[in-house]
Amino acid sequence: WIWLRECSGLLESYVVFRREFTLFETPATATLWIAAGTTFHVFLNGRYMTFGPAVCPTDDAYVTILDVSFLCETGNNSIAVLAHNTVVSRFGGRRKDGGIWAQVDIDGTPFVWTDAAWHCMALDAYAPNMPRASSASAFTEEVDLRRMPAQWTEHECDVSAWIHPDMCTSLGSTPGKLIAAHI
Repeated sequence: WIWLRECSGLLESYVVFRREFTLFETPATATLWIAAGTTFHVFLNGRYMTFGPAVCPTDDAYVTILDVSFLCETGNNSIAVLAHNTVVSRFGGRRKDGGIWAQVDIDGTPFVWTDAAWHCMALDAYAPNMPRASSASAFTEEVDLRRMPAQWTEHECDVSAWIHPDMCTSLGSTPGKLIAAHI
């Protein structure tokens, strides 16, 4: 799991993550596994894939599994994730620490996973202290898209001003386990 310490414990936080990787041949199969403390939106090579995960009522985390073979290219590839975390419980879900976990398997072998090599940036594009629609749902969102990082979802993105996650936790040291949720 990775996250930013400056966002840990905040009522709500939004963090964008990026990881680039190089493939020397087109893979026969490529699978993206991804989970988040609260929610995520994920892009591969500039293409929106999905959001998730489903709310888990225990300390476990549901992992969204996606076949991304059709998007992986010989040469440079990129994963971009918008992660949102809130430290209040919602109907059906427990309060969880901020974080994302992801892994890309190429031809059945782990190739890229969440670690300190990722780039990330805390977002200030979302207005703080927004009201909740109800105790069962999330906070409402007000977003100033002008404050989002330029081209952060695109295949090519300048991450020179971004930082690396300063909270990196191995799977075995977190409560709960990962539960596969194939899409």
